[in-house]
Amino acid sequence: MASLSKSNFIGGSGLEVASSGKYAGKTRLYIVHEKIDKGIPFTLGDKAGGEQVYGISLSSKEGGKPNVSNWPYNLIYTKKKNSKKSSEQETVSITKIFKDEDLGGGGSRAKQADNTGPTESGCAYYCSLAFNIVKGELTKKDCTPAKLTKAAKYVYATSTLAQFLKDGPEDWFEEDVYLNTANKIYGMYKDKFSGTVYCHRGSKFMSNLYKAKAVAQADDKKNDSLAPGSFSNDKWNPGDIWLSTLSPETEPLKECKTFAELKQCILNYAGQNGRDKKATLLAVSLKKPGNPKKALLQEFNTKDRSNYKDGEVAYDGFSYGKTGNFFSSNDVYLYMGSQDVQFRAFGTTTGWQGNIIGTGALGGKIGGGNVHYYLKNAKIKNWTNIFGTTNDFKETTFNKIKTSDYKFMYEAYVKYINKQSKVAKFKVSKGYSFAQFKKDLDEKGGVFTWQKYMGLRLIDAMQSASKKAASNVATEMLRYAASNTDISTYFIKIK
Repeated sequence: MASLSKSNFIGGSGLEVASSGKYAGKTRLYIVHEKIDKGIPFTLGDKAGGEQVYGISLSSKEGGKPNVSNWPYNLIYTKKKNSKKSSEQETVSITKIFKDEDLGGGGSRAKQADNTGPTESGCAYYCSLAFNIVKGELTKKDCTPAKLTKAAKYVYATSTLAQFLKDGPEDWFEEDVYLNTANKIYGMYKDKFSGTVYCHRGSKFMSNLYKAKAVAQADDKKNDSLAPGSFSNDKWNPGDIWLSTLSPETEPLKECKTFAELKQCILNYAGQNGRDKKATLLAVSLKKPGNPKKALLQEFNTKDRSNYKDGEVAYDGFSYGKTGNFFSSNDVYLYMGSQDVQFRAFGTTTGWQGNIIGTGALGGKIGGGNVHYYLKNAKIKNWTNIFGTTNDFKETTFNKIKTSDYKFMYEAYVKYINKQSKVAKFKVSKGYSFAQFKKDLDEKGGVFTWQKYMGLRLIDAMQSASKKAASNVATEMLRYAASNTDISTYFIKIK
């Protein structure tokens, strides 16, 4: 967690933009003014739990309109929303304001992460309420502590009912997200489940499911090598909660020894093999719906592929960042299958990966090792030659950027700058030399340079690939990010 700094607003000769959050792609000056105009609070200090205040105006230290040349900036604020009294106004440096999620930081997201256990456990309690107590779709009058206590008898979760009711995010209660989520699941599976439905979140039962996956993965390493690089539990099946009519003490996948057996077994248990109508096991991936009043349900890894089919995912280009201004952010974007995929590091000098971006939220990710796996399989030379003779992906950390890497970056920057998609057209200024480009990079720092180096390598690889190869890579990357690979298993996603 951190407060705002000059580098959040100004980079080189331009204004910086937020690379995440609901205002992704907007300059932070724009975001500050938007929060002021809409009465959205700011947080004092460098932590998410600081005092909430309301902005009146933002200005330079001398009182002028903020721009790239008159830093530092001051925020005039009040502690009361819509207050017009000058006596209640105070002034603070913008560097004393917390970099919350609106401003591209981790404020709300960090708080949300802390609530993941209670939130997902809460969905399990509500599902139990629908399947075991009400035995029908829920109404608000059904969702009482007394009835939830009865439902808790069939829930095995990391958060107790009391913890959930205390720590579950208020907006999920106020907007009936739990109720609508449970109803969507119940609507699909009310005729498939028969008898008591046990609802799991982080239970021993769930651990046994992923233990079976580990057995299959060990077999895969010895024999088939189908798993793409690191293949986490979430990429095999991202079920946040699992519903089952089986006894919580059973190990339903113990007999499965390979990924193929697991895939078929979970389809069978979910009643999705095309023959059996009844279900005994279901994985559910949870996300707060874009419209809380109308949760949507989507199936993944069905009997016949229904998502990201061969040949239907096109590679539609790239940009140097959300705005296309190379020096305004450390990320790059690839556009594929109607998805915007942001590539950047999520550690300072490690964790370079791709993230599907939708309405400011992350919709799935793919690590650098997996990107390497798919590009290498597609035999795209511009990528496989990055790391010399090694066959394994290894991030080139910023302190290892060589002169030859700078030269590649300059040549790629000039070559592709006017070929960007979804952004305004950019051109290289006349006389913009390699020396000036390197100087601009050095001013941004080694971490920025390394991340842009990785991004340019990826862009160069995709742009130099054949249309078919680029489409194949795009397809595989989206499949992986969505836990939709050929060896991933059936689940439903609430969104």
